[in-house]
Amino acid sequence: MNNPREYFLLFFDKFIRIIEENYLGEIDYDLFFKYAVEGIFLSLDEYSKLLPNRKSTDEFKKANQEVSCSIEETDRLKIGRVKLNIISQDTVDALNKALIYLKEKQIDSLLLDLRGNTGGGLDALLQMCNYLVGSKKLFYSKDRWGNILEYASEGKSIPFLQRAVLIDEQTKSAAELLALILREDGALIVGQKSYGKGVSQRIFFVGKMGFKLTTHEYFSYKTGSFHGKGIVPDGSVEYLSLYQEWKDFLKIPSSKEML
Repeated sequence: MNNPREYFLLFFDKFIRIIEENYLGEIDYDLFFKYAVEGIFLSLDEYSKLLPNRKSTDEFKKANQEVSCSIEETDRLKIGRVKLNIISQDTVDALNKALIYLKEKQIDSLLLDLRGNTGGGLDALLQMCNYLVGSKKLFYSKDRWGNILEYASEGKSIPFLQRAVLIDEQTKSAAELLALILREDGALIVGQKSYGKGVSQRIFFVGKMGFKLTTHEYFSYKTGSFHGKGIVPDGSVEYLSLYQEWKDFLKIPSSKEML
């Protein structure tokens, strides 16, 4: 049979008939179909999955929504550190307020700490980019058919003379996109290699069942795909002088150690 979908439906129908005609016990059809569908998603990828119920769609609800801001000094640098734990509508305004506060304190060096940031929503990411990079083309996505969507920010950025982004192995998804966007706008990336999640999921409903399905992959204009690869922090010669300053301040490993 040339059509895999027809083969699957025919096979599944025969499978159910055999069970119904021969199984000794009672069949709980709700559980039967639930586990059958869960098995389908296990064959796809780690991000596509069945949701327990319709109320479980807001995966960021319990995440830490706070944005912390501090000013730290060394002999050579006076740095404003902003810790962003998640990218959400709740943290967009907080980030903007933190950046304005740092400029009011005449801070010209910004460290955006994205360690442990597992991502968030695209709308919130675009709004954050308004403050961080201003109006520009940011990245694009592709679906399985090759359709391309381009994303851009619109706004006036809050300028800093030096910018660095701190990442680690738990920096994922939209947070990785944000790091790449800032790198392509001249910022330095320091820390550890990121997770490498460059795909997004869309939520669908069939009857009472809800599920997340991977539908798009995201690309930066210079780096391209980072899915499954992660982002390697900067340590090249062109960044060496600035990199050494930030490295001393943050007490992070050298570039060889973190690769």
